[in-house]
Amino acid sequence: MVAHRDHRDGSSILIKIFDDGIEFYNPGKLFGGINIQDLLSGNYTSKSRNKLIAKAFKEIGWIERYGSGILHIPKKIRGL
Repeated sequence: MVAHRDHRDGSSILIKIFDDGIEFYNPGKLFGGINIQDLLSGNYTSKSRNKLIAKAFKEIGWIERYGSGILHIPKKIRGL
C-alpha cells in the first residue's frame, strides 16, 4: 500500500477485516489513466506512482516484478 498510495493525500489507509475477506482502502485513485475494466481485462501498462519506493521494494525483494500485483488477487475477487 505504501508504493501505491498518493502520499500528497494526508488521509490514512483503512483496513477492514471480515469473516469472509479483507478490504483495503488507500488514498489515491488508479494511476496512469487506467480504470477497473482495464485491470480486469489486462488491458493496461503498469506505471508506478512512487518510482523510488517501488524500486527500493524491488531491490529488497518485496516486489517480485512490476505490474504483477493484480494477478495475485484471486479470480473470484477480481470478478473473473
